[in-house]
Amino acid sequence: MEVYYSPGVDRQIKELDKIKNLKSYTTDREWHVLFLVCNEFINEDISFCLSICEKTVEIHINNLYKKFDVGNRLNLARKVDKLEWVNKKN
Repeated sequence: MEVYYSPGVDRQIKELDKIKNLKSYTTDREWHVLFLVCNEFINEDISFCLSICEKTVEIHINNLYKKFDVGNRLNLARKVDKLEWVNKKN
């Protein structure tokens, strides 16, 4: 038997499924950058830690903005924190 959901509920379910599968659509390097962004590293420090240029860091961060549907670092960190996907350093 097929279960019916209202269009609004159905849309929310699809969004949650999309977020759950988001990890499979990101690269390992994006997750490294994400961890450092969530721990308040600036691009220069991320670049140094990962031995990549700052432009590459910016590209990874912009890709993460698109994937997480956010427009800035603060909202990215908030969303990831709410999903409990990244452990912050103590």
